[in-house]
Amino acid sequence: MDALEYLKAPQKQPHGPAVAIYGAEQFLKSAALQAVTGQVLGDDDEDATPTRFAGKDADLVQVLDELRTVSMWSDCRLVIVDDADDFVSKHRAGLEKYVEQPAKKSVLVLDLKSWPKNTKLAKKVAKIGLDINCAPLKPAQVPRWVAAHAQHKYGKKIDGQAAQ
Repeated sequence: MDALEYLKAPQKQPHGPAVAIYGAEQFLKSAALQAVTGQVLGDDDEDATPTRFAGKDADLVQVLDELRTVSMWSDCRLVIVDDADDFVSKHRAGLEKYVEQPAKKSVLVLDLKSWPKNTKLAKKVAKIGLDINCAPLKPAQVPRWVAAHAQHKYGKKIDGQAAQ
């Protein structure tokens, strides 16, 4: 799913037990991750925080243990693997096995630069969860996005000339 489409109404998109956020546009990735975090943990609960792992140092056993541990502070647990490209490459088979039978009250988020759709893992995640493409906007899309974002986020109107 395209990040702009997802960010228009994230509450309408079920996240499932696995989410892949990928692409080169860091602002969209950050906004998508914030939306997923709000969906999973709720915006009101300050005690519920995601567990984060650095992808290059993450160990599959630790990540899976965290996903399978019941949360004491919220209904659902959110585990994020940042810069997960190396992590996914190294542990692809284990991740494929996990997404076949994911933890019921946890969500795994993989923050990636690339996410080839033809892999088994990508197909399985798309089937049970959500994949969000955060590719850079095309130049023609930027003015419309600036105006829509200002209206939606800040309640401010920007005319087309100013957005250009």
